Amino acid sequence: MIEKRGRPKETIIEPSPRKYTKVYEDEDMIETWTYDLDKHRGPISVDIKYKAGAEKSIKLRAKEAKQEKRTARQMKKINNKQLPLSQQQWLNPANGKMVGYTRAKALNLIK
Repeated sequence: MIEKRGRPKETIIEPSPRKYTKVYEDEDMIETWTYDLDKHRGPISVDIKYKAGAEKSIKLRAKEAKQEKRTARQMKKINNKQLPLSQQQWLNPANGKMVGYTRAKALNLIK
């Protein structure tokens, strides 16, 4: 076994490229990011190409997110009864928005 002593050999560090592109792909789209570090630190252009059937899956995800928000609001109303009066929310029938304790008392929503 040979022991290596002394100063190690100099490693040649190649400069990183100044112009390059990165391609990101997921189930709905292909994104191509083009960089030119001489002009700008960020991307110069971004090209987005959607795959076939992507519009349908994007709409489906948006619909699912909307449904999740709706169920979260309903759960908040259910859990509202367990909170102290100062933290509970009441529905204002005039505009359909939730109001706090003081406003609900002024509107005679609670007794």
